[in-house]
Amino acid sequence: IVPEIALTPQSIISFEKVFGKERIAVVHSKLSAGERLATWQAIRNGEKDIVIGSRSAIFAPLPNLKLIIIDEEHDLISFKSDQTPRYELHTVAEKLAELSGATMILGSATPLVESYYRCLKGEWDYLSLPERVTGPGLPLGFSSGESGNPEEKPRDGRIMPKIKLINMADERKGGNDSPLSEYLQEALNLVLKNKKQALLFLNRRGMAHTLICQDCREIVQCEDCSSPLVYHLVSNRLQCHHCSRVYPLSIQCKKCAGFKVKFLGQGTERIEQEIKRLFPTARIARMDRDTMEDNEDYEKTFSALKSGETDILIGTQMIVHGWDIPSVDLAGVISLDNSLMIPDFRSEEKVFSLITQLAGRTGRGLARGMLVVQTEMSEHPIFSLAERGDYAGFMKKELEERERFGYPPFGQIVKLSISGADKVSVEKKARELAEKLSYESRVMSRDKEADKKHNSKLKPHNSGVAILGPIEPAVEKKFGKYFQTIILKFPAVETRHAVSLQNDILSLIPKDWVVDVDPLSLL
Repeated sequence: IVPEIALTPQSIISFEKVFGKERIAVVHSKLSAGERLATWQAIRNGEKDIVIGSRSAIFAPLPNLKLIIIDEEHDLISFKSDQTPRYELHTVAEKLAELSGATMILGSATPLVESYYRCLKGEWDYLSLPERVTGPGLPLGFSSGESGNPEEKPRDGRIMPKIKLINMADERKGGNDSPLSEYLQEALNLVLKNKKQALLFLNRRGMAHTLICQDCREIVQCEDCSSPLVYHLVSNRLQCHHCSRVYPLSIQCKKCAGFKVKFLGQGTERIEQEIKRLFPTARIARMDRDTMEDNEDYEKTFSALKSGETDILIGTQMIVHGWDIPSVDLAGVISLDNSLMIPDFRSEEKVFSLITQLAGRTGRGLARGMLVVQTEMSEHPIFSLAERGDYAGFMKKELEERERFGYPPFGQIVKLSISGADKVSVEKKARELAEKLSYESRVMSRDKEADKKHNSKLKPHNSGVAILGPIEPAVEKKFGKYFQTIILKFPAVETRHAVSLQNDILSLIPKDWVVDVDPLSLL
């Protein structure tokens, strides 16, 4: 299982070299209904005994399943289904391995906090590969950056990529109004001169992600969603990235009728335009949801980069994972500051993982490789940890913070969401449910604590549940409906009483609420 469809071409090539083309089936969401049926039947009949694909491939009907491999296992966004049926790949894979007697292998340079913790507890085996290619592993709790010297050569003689932090606030003070720092521009110029390749990452599509009237400060938003519209240069239209509704571009403010409308922020289109201006002879490609419409687009983009036909690839999350292209000597992060400012317990983990993963895409040939990270928050501790490649140090810090506040793996989160066309009605339902859950949880906790007194063999534990909310999500209105959210925090104790309490609480949730266990975000 791979997180992105973009990774399937590379995986298929590697597996075909060893096992041959006839044995391999490919499963992902871009297959047509006919292709999916034919593939499904070939797998079920035993004609294909190796399945490669994205998240949904876990349900492939292999009659004699013995091995499940999840590559880039840290990518929760790709491995969690946010539509019915809602499922999380790790949970499904672990249960499937248990039922079929299969071995499950999770691979990542930056394992999830929850996965790492299960290794610390001895539930899973931990296999460390601190060097880039070969060499003996290190004991659990150590990383290739533990020596404190990122310049140190691994045993096979290859040096880990250099990570260079650029403070963009200093760039602005120096008069640079480009989205690319002077250092990154010079590095790109050197890469092009040496006939090498570069990757540029920005997790925003479009040309500009906000339009604002400078007279009345009104932000241009979608009529169906409380979300700013994004300007796309190619279509010369405004688009909502939640409901995909498209609007014509207008330079006049609808609120005050003024004409001082300003574009703020940048997306991948803006970076593409800037690269073309700075390096007019460079061969440039862009990889995001706007350019990748079907599986052929993924394969063409990957093949062009692999064969050296693309000099600079600009993209979103799609370009971060797993590619092994020796001629990529440079990668650049245009900005990650928005990700760090999101009030979510996974924010720092996602940023650390992304920096480490993108650095790993460089220097896979003879050159060392470099990652340039642009930020206006260079003093944030997450950057110094990533710069040193100190995975163990990051994990120590992250586990301490999560234990303090009861977040996974030291607790389980359940997010409850309700929506409706009438805002007042939705808010009322949310308040009523929060009050009911708060009262019932106190009663249930007292009852279960009383039960424990009659059984001295049970270990004492915190059997309570924390109820947060109701609150408005970050995007309160989507698809013309208003949303309210309640967060439930259960203790991570697998006793009969704790499980019973959780089941009793969840049984109180009305059917018109969406229940999301282990949500990707609390927002």
